[in-house]
Amino acid sequence: MCGWQTPVFFVAMNKRKQLFFLLPSLLLVLTSCFDGKSGKDDAAAAADSDSVQSAQPTELELFEKRKIPTSVDANFEDFFYTFSTDDDFADLRTDSVITLVEDGEQRSLPKTEWNERHLFKYQELYAFIYTDDDDLELLKSASIDSVATSWVKLDSTLADRYEFDRIDGKWMFTRIVRQKQLSQSYVNFLKFYQQFIEDPDFQLASLANPVKVIYGGDSEMDEGGTDNLKPEDWSEFHAQTPMPEKTIVLMDYGQKIGNGPVITMMVRSITEAVYAKYRFRRTGSQWKLQSIEFL
Repeated sequence: MCGWQTPVFFVAMNKRKQLFFLLPSLLLVLTSCFDGKSGKDDAAAAADSDSVQSAQPTELELFEKRKIPTSVDANFEDFFYTFSTDDDFADLRTDSVITLVEDGEQRSLPKTEWNERHLFKYQELYAFIYTDDDDLELLKSASIDSVATSWVKLDSTLADRYEFDRIDGKWMFTRIVRQKQLSQSYVNFLKFYQQFIEDPDFQLASLANPVKVIYGGDSEMDEGGTDNLKPEDWSEFHAQTPMPEKTIVLMDYGQKIGNGPVITMMVRSITEAVYAKYRFRRTGSQWKLQSIEFL
């Protein structure tokens, strides 16, 4: 956990998505009373027992009883929230045998031997990096059938990749690729981002003057607003903003990271409904942070 605390102004200006999940219903305990008075009663009890067995709830019925939204498979975002926060659901949606690719070799890994569940449960921030604003539509697309999350250490060009596929209409965690090489477009930007995070002087030199800060409104009465952030105010502001450090988890929906002059990094917290968009612009070989938008 990165320990980032949502600042008061951020809470006031942000749209807060709240998802509530009711506790699972208690399973009904069925008991049969036998008084031994007649064979007829025994036969009736046996018939009742057969009826109970035939009426065992299906996986879908149990799923619905637990009050998980039926739209969970409509798009990956809805599925991933539940997968990340609900252990029972995550177990249901993990293939019984996961494909593991490591050192160029592929093998089958029974899910009972997979011990990295904590990666999703305790990861606070995810990043969706893109160059084309149209790719934001992928986040809510019902036609996407494959999404991957990649855990990247900022001092490396390799990542552990965890892949999800929609199978028969249901999202499933299916595959792990160890230490996969990142595309060069990612490598170029993340090399800059690492220095931006780790070097305070370089960070200040990589800010537009001013940085435009945009706040989304909560209603028609609150349309949000904008501020201009000067470099001398950056240090205090940065301490309260969600930016990945040391490790960045990339969400890959199939968006293309081009070599254009603008890259946007949307930082999201699955459990806190935090959305912050950082837009960087390159002039020559130098990237600068142009704007931050809180959604």
